[in-house]
Amino acid sequence: IPRSSWPPIVAAAAVLAALCAYYLWTLFRGIAGAKLWVPGLANVAFALYEFAGFAGLGPARQELREFGRVGDLHTFIALLEPYALSLLALLLANIVLLFIWGRQLRRSSERLVLGAMTVVPVIATMLLFVLSSWANFPFWGRHLAGVLPFALTAALLAIKNESRMLRLCVVLSLACCYSYSSFQLRFDIRHSKDDYRAAVHLAKTALSEQRHVWWNADTVAAQYYGLPLTRGTGDTSAARALINPSLSVVRHESLPDIALLSKGDVYDRTGTVRTILDEHGFTVSHRLQAFAVWERKQAPPTRALP
Repeated sequence: IPRSSWPPIVAAAAVLAALCAYYLWTLFRGIAGAKLWVPGLANVAFALYEFAGFAGLGPARQELREFGRVGDLHTFIALLEPYALSLLALLLANIVLLFIWGRQLRRSSERLVLGAMTVVPVIATMLLFVLSSWANFPFWGRHLAGVLPFALTAALLAIKNESRMLRLCVVLSLACCYSYSSFQLRFDIRHSKDDYRAAVHLAKTALSEQRHVWWNADTVAAQYYGLPLTRGTGDTSAARALINPSLSVVRHESLPDIALLSKGDVYDRTGTVRTILDEHGFTVSHRLQAFAVWERKQAPPTRALP
C-alpha cells in the first residue's frame, strides 16, 4: 500500500469505528427494528440481492414483510411468480459473471489483487452473518455498503482482460439493469413509501366529524403531518395512540369509529388491537400503502314482514 494512502485509510477507519460504537450504543439502549426474519440462508440471499442493486426488480417491501411474517413455501412461490422472468434473467447474468471471474482468477496477471478484492466482501458477509446469528437479528444489503469499493474493483478486474465487445455487453447490461431497478424503486407504486400523509388526512377528517379514532402506527410521523395524539382515554379531540398495548389496556378503551393500523410486527406485536377490533365486528374497509383502515361492519337493513 503506498504511503500516501495511509492517511485516508486511517481517517476512514476512525470514522467507521465511531459509527460502530454509536450503533452498538443504540443497540444496548434497546433500540431495534422489526425482527421479521431469523438469520439464515434466506436472509443472506436477500442481503446480497439488495446489496447488488436489484431490489427494484422483485417484490415490494410490504410483500417481503408478509413473507417474513408467514415464511412458508407456498407464500414464497406466490411472491416470486410475478417476477420470475426478471429474476431468471438476473440469475443467468450472475452465472455468466461468475464464469468470467473464475476464468480471470486462473490467470497470473493481477490474480492476487482480484482474489484480495473478492475475499473482503466474502469475509464481511460471513462476519455479519455470524454476528447477526449471535444477536438473533437479520442484516440487509445496506449493511454491506462498506465493501462496495472492493466488490466494484473485483468486478472491473474480472472483465479487464476480456474482449472489448464482452466488456461493453457486461457494462451496458448492468447499466440497463441498475437503471430499470432504480426507476422501479422510484416510480412503481408497489415500492412507494408508507402513506402516512393519506392516513393522517383520513384520521383528521374523522376527528373533524366527531368520530373516535385509534392510531396504531408511528407517532412521530403522525405528529409531523399534524395529527393530534393522546395517550389517555378521555380526550376525544385527538386520535388515541396505541403502541403495542396490553390486552387489559385495550379492553378498557372506548371502541373507535375508525382505526388506522400499520405494521403489526412493529406496533402491535401481540396482535391485541386486531383481536379486539375483530371481536367487536370491525373489518378492513380499505387499505393505504402500509396501512389497514378498520371500521365496524354495517348491519344489514331489516325487512318489514309482509
